Amino acid sequence: MKAGRKLGSVPANKFPSELPELAGRRFGKLRVISGEVLRHKGRAMLMIECDCGVQSVKSHSSVTGLTAGCRAC
Repeated sequence: MKAGRKLGSVPANKFPSELPELAGRRFGKLRVISGEVLRHKGRAMLMIECDCGVQSVKSHSSVTGLTAGCRAC
């Protein structure tokens, strides 16, 4: 019997590299452009677009927690 996880499994504390169910979903004024999860300094980031047309990258937790906003508007 081997110890540890099965080969190829993802640890519970590891964020997935893609969230296709978020693509096109709206959070307030922001819409998630793609389900691809970008990494920046260990944080999960999403590509978003505001109603005013500005595209940017925001952290997953701030977008889904409705604390992210657009600096332009």
